[in-house]
Amino acid sequence: MSPAVRSPARFRFTGIAFFAILAACSGGSGRGGGSNNGSSGGSGGGVIPPTTSPASATGMVVDESSSVPLSGVQVAITAWAAGATPNPIATTSATGTFPFTTTPGHYLLVIGSDSPNDARTTLHVSEQLNAGTNALTLPTPTAPPNVVLTAAQTSGNFRLQALSSKSAELRERGEPRAQQSLAACTHSPI
Repeated sequence: MSPAVRSPARFRFTGIAFFAILAACSGGSGRGGGSNNGSSGGSGGGVIPPTTSPASATGMVVDESSSVPLSGVQVAITAWAAGATPNPIATTSATGTFPFTTTPGHYLLVIGSDSPNDARTTLHVSEQLNAGTNALTLPTPTAPPNVVLTAAQTSGNFRLQALSSKSAELRERGEPRAQQSLAACTHSPI
């Protein structure tokens, strides 16, 4: 066989080996520069990480009993992680709505003051926020037989319940809210 003529099988093997070496040197991306995690990796220089669009979110807070929008309610978020402290991010408007913008991720949304001296309950909700617009709602509860759900329960809005006069009485005596709930359930008059 003449040295100027190569067999097709040998050419295919050489081509495959060349591309395998090229892929190994470039981190498998074929772009020469390592992984796409912001580190420079390899000898091809750094790769610019993709930009992330912000997550904008909106929701509405209403009274559990009357469905009336609640104004001035604090909304706070924190990353979904043990021990994280929520940071206030918005307050509901006169129409009960709240908007905020953050980075996409999994968050704990806290609606209400979380204070034992508040006259309303506080909601703690897990929310996954994606890039772009997020309309935040609560799921509609499943009604037991012979129970009709209220308009507030079927609206998808965040619902805060006013604490009862019994809770106010316990609060005046200095009992923590956790004990108030337990006392209301276990020591009801017959």
